[in-house]
Amino acid sequence: MILSENNPQSATLKILYAEYPDSNNGRFLEIRKWETPCGDHCELIVESGEVNSDGELVTVSQVMPFFLTVTQIFQGRDQ
Repeated sequence: MILSENNPQSATLKILYAEYPDSNNGRFLEIRKWETPCGDHCELIVESGEVNSDGELVTVSQVMPFFLTVTQIFQGRDQ
């Protein structure tokens, strides 16, 4: 199924893991899963970044295979 303006679908967002910057740690990491109610379409998005010297959060997003677990994502990032 292709989601588009001509084929709208509702989707559920699930935050599977999150780390947000605080005064001691400038690291940001969020693993989220978007899924349609019927399960036809699913995306796993990993967004990570850090607070730069100007105090701005700079992030990078990566779409991952939807079947990966949080543990598998961490194992892949550590290699």
